[in-house]
Amino acid sequence: VFPVDAQLSGDFRGDLWSVKKLDIRASDGHLGASGTLIGPPHFGDTNLSVNGNFVSLANFNRLLGQELPDLPATIELDLKGDGDRLRLKPMSLRIGESSLEGDLTIAEGDVPRIEGSFHSSRLDMGALLPERAEPTPPDAEVPADPRQGPVAGKRSAKKSAEKVIPDTPIPMEVLQKFNAEIDIKVDELIYSPHIIRNVILDTKVEAGAFGFKRFGLHTPRGGRLEGVLKLRPTPQGPHLGARLYGNELTIGLPAKDEQELKNLPHYDLSFAAKSTGATVRSMAAAADGYIRLEM
Repeated sequence: VFPVDAQLSGDFRGDLWSVKKLDIRASDGHLGASGTLIGPPHFGDTNLSVNGNFVSLANFNRLLGQELPDLPATIELDLKGDGDRLRLKPMSLRIGESSLEGDLTIAEGDVPRIEGSFHSSRLDMGALLPERAEPTPPDAEVPADPRQGPVAGKRSAKKSAEKVIPDTPIPMEVLQKFNAEIDIKVDELIYSPHIIRNVILDTKVEAGAFGFKRFGLHTPRGGRLEGVLKLRPTPQGPHLGARLYGNELTIGLPAKDEQELKNLPHYDLSFAAKSTGATVRSMAAAADGYIRLEM
């Protein structure tokens, strides 16, 4: 049994929801809302405020059937409408030591447009994501006579198939349904024991094309990595182009301790690649480009 105490009052007619009071309390948590919500395509005078405060998200594991982190959480947001535009501002979300603030605007039309800007002073991915379970290798099939060695059988065939690049179509049609520009900045992105700083990700979807207008970050050892990427439709199929530049990077070299890590050589990186293909496999097969490392 999951105890929930809910109170709701207001006027609900068609696409007009006037919420006088919404108050939901469950497992030491609270979610409240008040105001007016008008549905698309005309958001009209939408003016709705939402706020929530939860002692621990893990209290909702049984209700949601998901493993949520044992961390406190708060959320605050305002929805405001202006004709065919809906704006979410301000928005503030905090889970443990992680935070995200920003605003988002949705404009209706023949092709809806989404614009947003988000900032986080810290995102601790190790605390937010569930722990990854170590894969358990399947038992080997052993024949009656051990001198014959392991039997290849279906397991070996399946293992070989898993290594093949999937022939999955690239769903470009999804990018035709909306346009978007969303900018994200993260001061500290933590994935223990590493801390990546000054992450910048500016994305754009326009006329069926997707791209990173700007991508950048500072590595845990003080290096800098930045680049651009664009995926666009062509008569021959989706075309992907990408460039990466790096300074003072340590790449794929083992180190036993912090001192050895400091003594590793630093590299400057230059990378470019392009390809055209209707599926992941065909695009991988047609890839062309270069990678250059300089000490």
